[in-house]
Amino acid sequence: MGTCLSKPPSSEHTQCFVPVVRARTELVCPRISSRFNRHNLETDDIMMSPSRDFAFVHASHPIAEMLETDGASLLDDEWYKITSDTMHKCVAVIRTEMRWFI
Repeated sequence: MGTCLSKPPSSEHTQCFVPVVRARTELVCPRISSRFNRHNLETDDIMMSPSRDFAFVHASHPIAEMLETDGASLLDDEWYKITSDTMHKCVAVIRTEMRWFI
């Protein structure tokens, strides 16, 4: 199980409608912190919804740099809500660009 820098979004946010943040049109691999690797890229600072339709991604996660966050509000001041499809696309770009993830 991965570690998190901060607490997950509060349960009240997982039950209500929260706007989903989209990925940028052109996905570019962000700078990756040395604390992320192929084993924890999809678990640390990411929480999947029970339905697995969307995920909460922490603002410090590399995926956050790949999102259109202009005007987007953070949940609990630190989490973005994205679709699971967006999460998987962003992870694929990171894995493709970063040899040490392979």
